[in-house]
Amino acid sequence: MYHELCTQYPDEFHDWKVTLLFYTALHWVRALANKRRIKIGESHAEIARNCNPKYPGAMPISCKAWDEYHNLNMRSQTARYEGIVNEKEFNNFHKDMHSRSISGIDYLRKYIQGRGIEL
Repeated sequence: MYHELCTQYPDEFHDWKVTLLFYTALHWVRALANKRRIKIGESHAEIARNCNPKYPGAMPISCKAWDEYHNLNMRSQTARYEGIVNEKEFNNFHKDMHSRSISGIDYLRKYIQGRGIEL
């Protein structure tokens, strides 16, 4: 769905693209937990408690992977819940967030694949 959105609407819907990238990362982290047979929870708060390396959770991931995951989550929440007054400002703001999210998802892809998950 993400690639279709980027192909069909390269200059629009950056807020949705950011959101889709976060949920892709969420599924990848869950796939890693599933492979390791570790329960990390269902809610965002449970996953944060179990994957953030700063806390003694069930499946801490590397600090860099956690930072990228957390940043994707924060950008997704901003894209969904933060209002912007005019359309041009909205598009520019979300286009920038989308650009930063692409590098985050690329890092997470390599991190997750490096732990034996086929993506």
